[in-house]
Amino acid sequence: MLFVTNYKNQLILIKLVHKVKFYKIIF
Repeated sequence: MLFVTNYKNQLILIKLVHKVKFYKIIF
C-alpha cells in the first residue's frame, strides 16, 4: 500500500515537472 501511494506521488511530481518545463518553453 505504501509503495502504491509513493508511486502515485511520483507520477504527480513528474507531471508537475513536465508542466513547468512546458511553461518555460512557452515563456
